[in-house]
Amino acid sequence: MPRGYRTAPLGSLSVPGPLYSLRVLRVGFTAPGPEGSVRADGSVSLLWGGPLTVLVDTGGPWLRPHL
Repeated sequence: MPRGYRTAPLGSLSVPGPLYSLRVLRVGFTAPGPEGSVRADGSVSLLWGGPLTVLVDTGGPWLRPHL
């Protein structure tokens, strides 16, 4: 990780803000699989407020019915 950066859990799946608010709809994960493989999926978040509503979908196509 580059110097000067760090990551930490949000502590909440919802972050209200004065202009925009964020809600994590589905939390991403990584997990070890068999024979050294890795299972993973990206997070899906909703950003709303102001003039825009944005769905940030880095999850897989199999999540479509859940969204």
